[in-house]
Amino acid sequence: MPEPTHPSADLGEDKDGRSVRRDRNVQLAVNAARELFEETRNLPTIEDVAARSGLSIRSMYRYFKDIGEVTESVVELVSSEARAASQLPDPAGVSTADRIDAFARARVTIYELVRGTFLANIARMIHSPEIAQSGAAIRAAMLAQFTNQFEQELLLLNESDRSYALDCGNALTSMEFVDILMRWRSMTSDEAVEAIKYGLTKILTAV
Repeated sequence: MPEPTHPSADLGEDKDGRSVRRDRNVQLAVNAARELFEETRNLPTIEDVAARSGLSIRSMYRYFKDIGEVTESVVELVSSEARAASQLPDPAGVSTADRIDAFARARVTIYELVRGTFLANIARMIHSPEIAQSGAAIRAAMLAQFTNQFEQELLLLNESDRSYALDCGNALTSMEFVDILMRWRSMTSDEAVEAIKYGLTKILTAV
């Protein structure tokens, strides 16, 4: 006669199984929503995400309150990947040309990660003060990174030229400018990198 199974063990296994299934389904939905963003550049519907992920609409509403929560999850995932891609080595002892190359490549890589949610995030910033503040903080951090990476070159400029270099360099490496190069001008990643490198070289070495 088989030994009885402890009830709490069964409950634990069921709970763990439900948790794993939930995590898997949430990830399926987030990945599907991200694909739809990247393909259409528009906000998908719950029905769109359900169809792409293979989940039922009922399941979608079990995991997310609305499409806004799905969007938040996509943006959080993309932002995490972008933060990792934005890391640059210590600039000390690295040539100007190598720092310019690394900086341009990092910004294009970040854009390629966020491009699917780029337009949707801009629209969200317009309608949400909190998200707009977060966007302003990101832009400030990007400017600080530019200043840190090219401090050696900036210190060689007078105050007026330094301000000009900061403004132009920050604009050239912004997501908006990379979007113009790659979406509107149809440049490849390598072409966009070279365009940014050319501009940064002109700005930072014109001493």
